[in-house]
Formats: sequence, structure tokens, C-alpha cells
Amino acid sequence: MISKPLRHKLLAISINLIFIFIALSWQQTELSFFKKLRERLEFIAFDLRFNITLSEPKAHDTVIIVDIDENSLSKEGRWPWPRSKMAELLRKMHQDYGVVVTAIDVVFSEKELNPVEQILKAKSQQISPALQQQLTQLKPELDGDLKLAAVLKEYDVVLGEILLESGYHKGHLGQPLQQKNPKHASDLNVARKNFYTGNLAALVEASPNAGFFNIEADSDGIFRHYNLIMAHDNDLYPSLGLETVRLYLLLDQIELITSKIQNDQPLEAVSLPGLFDIPTDQTGRIIIPFRGPSPSFTYISATDILNGTVLPSLLNDKIALIGSSAKGLFDFRSTPLAGSFPGVEVHANVIAGILDQKIPQEPVWAKGSNFIILLAIGILLALLLPFMGALWQLSFSTLLTLILASLNLWLWYAEQLATDFVLPLLTILFLTALNALYGFLSENRSRNLLQEMFGQYIPPSLVDKMVHSEEDYGFEGRRLEMTVLFADIRNFTHLSEGLSPQQLTDMLNQYLTPMTKIIFDNHGTIDKYVGDMVMAFWGAPLNDKQHAQHGLEAAFLMLEAVEKLKADFRKQDLPDITIGIGLNSGIMSVGNMGSSYRRAYTVLGDSVNLGSRLEALTKFYGVDLIVGAATQKDQKEYLFRPLDIVQVKGKSSSVKIYQPLCRQQEASKALKKELTEYRYARQLYLDRHWVDARKAFKKLLKEYPNTRIYEIYLERMAAQRVTSLPKEWQGIYTHTNK
Repeated sequence: MISKPLRHKLLAISINLIFIFIALSWQQTELSFFKKLRERLEFIAFDLRFNITLSEPKAHDTVIIVDIDENSLSKEGRWPWPRSKMAELLRKMHQDYGVVVTAIDVVFSEKELNPVEQILKAKSQQISPALQQQLTQLKPELDGDLKLAAVLKEYDVVLGEILLESGYHKGHLGQPLQQKNPKHASDLNVARKNFYTGNLAALVEASPNAGFFNIEADSDGIFRHYNLIMAHDNDLYPSLGLETVRLYLLLDQIELITSKIQNDQPLEAVSLPGLFDIPTDQTGRIIIPFRGPSPSFTYISATDILNGTVLPSLLNDKIALIGSSAKGLFDFRSTPLAGSFPGVEVHANVIAGILDQKIPQEPVWAKGSNFIILLAIGILLALLLPFMGALWQLSFSTLLTLILASLNLWLWYAEQLATDFVLPLLTILFLTALNALYGFLSENRSRNLLQEMFGQYIPPSLVDKMVHSEEDYGFEGRRLEMTVLFADIRNFTHLSEGLSPQQLTDMLNQYLTPMTKIIFDNHGTIDKYVGDMVMAFWGAPLNDKQHAQHGLEAAFLMLEAVEKLKADFRKQDLPDITIGIGLNSGIMSVGNMGSSYRRAYTVLGDSVNLGSRLEALTKFYGVDLIVGAATQKDQKEYLFRPLDIVQVKGKSSSVKIYQPLCRQQEASKALKKELTEYRYARQLYLDRHWVDARKAFKKLLKEYPNTRIYEIYLERMAAQRVTSLPKEWQGIYTHTNK
């Protein structure tokens, strides 16, 4: 049969497992609301982790940014600049400063107006044929698009373009992704765009190398990911960053690496053949490898290049990105690092990350690993927390959180692996709170139940111990080794005759209250009050291995308390009282006993009956406290006087009884001397040397005339001759009264 505490633990484990199932379902669901909520929480942790692990960046060795900044606009004119100026800028960058590859974060989708065409259209009727011919010959020289195309043809320049979800076609797209072992767009799960904004046909013909520069924000509007490839129709197109790296590394082709899962072919990496692979998620995205807050790259003002005031070493053998940090051009993105981050620098971070092979990964197997981590944490907590106290729960969960955070940060910082953090963290927090709440409610319920069951028998401190104990407490009968105490006021019937009912009630209340407190303070259980009699026991409902010691300590304190009560009673004109206490240990039956009408939590058995007989014998032997042999056994801290070997009424066997005198360290030399002489005299009695025994007991009685036990032995020897004792006589005295 499963114990009640274990049933509570199993119920808590079941509740925990239900929550884990919910957490795992939330982790895997694609339902819009729950997916967005999950992503939003993970994004918060992602941004925090990103900022924690950032170090102060240095200027990159290869990538620089040519900035159409506020200074350039003020000196060279407002944007857009004439194509001839852009051509001049590109020529100076490559020819004069030695730039290797230039990526333009701008699209030239519309034809620039030629001043000659404007004149001819406006004043064609007023211009003579000769002048018209001269202007026609001059037209190519003033065509900015042709000048720009001519420069593009000479150098490695990557044009920018935009792939759109909706809109219309404008301009022309550059060449598709140059692939080794080509894969079609239909084979992959990459972002698909139906429309585009491209460059003029002349520019694309001059420089077919192009890449889309539009970046897609995450669901919360923050830019954390970067598409290396996108699809249009059934062709794949490279991003501005990927195409720039291909040209810089002199690669003719790029290879897409996929893994086959059932009928799907999720993308795993974009390979730069012969060099290295760029890990991606299955849609061809990478995490933007931000090097630090802007500016993390060398920014060179475009006007300084046009005017030749730049140190050549800043541009020589570099990849240059032409973009703008000018506020008026609105080329800014909201990123984990800042709410306003230059878009051109996003591309710079991607190019630098690829070249440095420092791309954080969200591999194809990340979803599976996140599932396993969440499942492992959940099961670990589900099985352990129900068996821990509140403090241990908090400590263990805190430790597990620190391990999770450290592992997450280490994987990110050292291995560049991005794993989920929020759902495992929420699982730890929720399961800890859930188990703490369940434990509190269960403990409170158990406390109330135990208080209701045992509150009238045991002190609140023991109820608290029972609540936190693993034992299954109830009123069911059990057989245990325990200690029972009976305490009774001597001659109570005679004393009560001279008292009014109110005085009697007050006296009993004043007596029973400290007696009960002493028993409670010493881990005892009150069995019952019968008039002036108090019955208590130790060892149940809470297990007590020191039940005999605790009972003995309580008995001494009760005797001390009675002495204090005498002074109080005299002040109230109440009679002096003395009590007798019987204490016995042994196997007893304990439980809720009685009838269907009334029950009580009590103890029964021969050991209990003997305890009651011992209390009655205190009057006979003239002592306050008598204990049985089982109680006296192993109590080396106390000094005992062996009183007698008796056979009480209703018992066929004999038992040794003792009078506890005091603690060993409290015993005076005189008491120890008396006890030594007594033991000698008693041994003479048991050995049938009654002549010498009488002399010894008479001497003791003369020195200690108020000690009843000496009189008892003298009376026994006077009433019977030693020669009449049977051979089997062992000094046992039979009591015929209860």
C-alpha cells in the first residue's frame, strides 16, 4: 500500500509532467499566437546575451565603409548625386586608392536625365540643324548612366537590388547565384519574393554582379537575421554581402549544402568551395554577427575620397561598402545593439563575419537539441523537486539556472551556437514555484489535518515535525516500543472535599496546565486527563528513539513544578499537593480506539497497565516516582535506587522497579554513600543473610528516618523467618492491591 506522503509526491510529479508536456508543446507549436510569444521571449534573451558577450571591436582589416554622410551631402550636393559623380567616386576608390571590391548599398533603377535630351525636347523648334547635330554628338559625353556603366565594367563592383513580397517589377536583376551543382529554388525552403527593384539594363550589363540589400526583420521588428539567398521565380539570388565575398575571394561558384530529411532538403550551409562553409538555418539565414555598436568599422567620408584627402592605406586592398549614415536618407535599422543602426554597417558585419569565419549558428539540429534540453531539465525537476523542502528547491533551481545560463553563454561565446534559453528558464522558474506552492498547500493541509487529528494530544512543535516527516501518520493501530507516564495527586478525594466546585476547578486548571506544558516541551503526547490523573506517552505519533529519556526528564520537571505550585496554592488558601508518577517502557499498541460513537488516540497493553500499577505503588514505597526496568535501562545519566522486585496484581511475571533520584552530576557525596550502603543491605537481604541485613537497614533507618523503603524491608524480615523461605525464593514481593 502506498503511503500518504508518497501519494502526495506522485501527485506532484504527475502535475509536473503535465506542465512539461505543455512546455514542450509550446516549444514545438506553429500556432501564430504561441509561436510569436515564444519567439518574442527568446528574442529578449537573445539580445541580452548578445550585448553581454560583446567586446570592444577594433577596426576591421579588410572591410571599410564609404559614407555618404552629412558632410558629403553639404559639400557635394543633396542626394541623389549625379551618376557621373558616383562614377568618379568609384574610379577614385579603385584606381587611385586600390579598393579591391566595392558593394553599393543603393539601387539605380531609374534613368538619369541627360541635359542634352532636356534641351532638345524643350527647344527642338528653335535649334538649328547644325546645333542640333552638335548637341546630339555631345549627348553621350553628358550621359551619367553611360559614365557609370563604363566604370562598372572596369572594376569589381556589386550593385544593390531589392527583392520584394509585393509591388511591381522595376529595372533589371543581376545574375542569379553562381552555383556549383545547381539547386533550384523549388528544392529549398528559402524566402521567396515575387517582385523586384533592379538597376538599369546598361548598368546590369556592365556589372552583372549584384546582390539584394533588403534585410527582413524578425517578428518584433528587430533585425537579427540576414538572408544569404532568396528566391525569385525558380532562380536563387545572392545577398549583397554574399556576392561581395564571392568576388573578393575570386570564386566563380558557390555551393549550397543540404541535408535530406524525409522529402525535405533543409539548407545547412553555403559553401565557399575550397575555403570554408557558412552555416545557415534551413531557410538560408544567418545570425548577423555584430562586432559591436556602431561604428565598428572605419568610416570614410565620400567627399574626402572625391577630393583626394584620404590616406591611401585606409582603402588599399579593402572591400568598400558605399552607403549612408546621413539621417535624412533613412537607411537605418533597429538591431539588438541600437534602435538606429546604419543599414550599410549590417552588410559590413556580415561580410566581416564570413571572412573571419565568425558566424553564430542556428543549425538544423538546434530544434531537436532545444527539445532535449527542455525535456531533460523538466524531467530532472519533476522527479526531484517534490522530494525537497522549500530551501532545497530554491537552492537546486538556482544552481540549475546558473548552469543553464553558463552553458548557454559558453556555447554562444566559445562555439558560436545559439540555443534556447527562455523556455528552459521558465520551466525551472514555473516548476519551482509550482512545487513550492504545492508543497505549501500540501504542508498547510497536512498541518491542519494533523492539528485536527493530534492537536489535543501533542504540542504544535511536534505537529510541525510531523508535517515535514516522511512518515504516514494516522489513527490506525500500531505496535511500538514506547514509554507511558501516569501522574496522580495523592489523596485527591480527601483534598477536594474541603473545596468549593470553583476552587476545585481552579486548582486542577493551575495544576494540569504546567503539567501539560512540561509533557509537550519534552516531546510527549497527552493521552487523557481523568480527574486529577494525567496519562501521557512518548514514541507516537512521532517516532522518538529517546522516549524513555524524554519521559524521565518530564517526570522530574513535573515534580519540580509541583513544589512551585505549593507556594502559589498557599497564597490562595488551597491545600498542599503531592503527586506520584509511574513510568514504564515497553511494547504498546497505539491508535484511535473506542466505539463508533467516541474514539480516542491512546495506548494499550501490559506495559501500559504496569505503568499505572507503578504510579499506585509510589504511595506504598513512600516515593514520588517509580520506573520500570525497561525505562531505567541505558539511562546512565541518572542515578537510580533499586526499590524492589515485584509482581503486581494481574501479572504472572515479576519486574524490577526503581526510584530515579537525580542526575549523576547532581548527586551529593552523602547521597552516593547512602545509596552504596542501601545496595549492600539489600544484597544481604536477597542473599538471605537477614541478621546482617537487619543491622544494615536499622542503621540506614536511624540515619535516614523518613525513608520508607528501609522500613519496608525491616517489616518483611520481621514478618517472616529466613528459614521458612522456599528454595526458589528470589526476593519477589507480590502486591495484591492495584
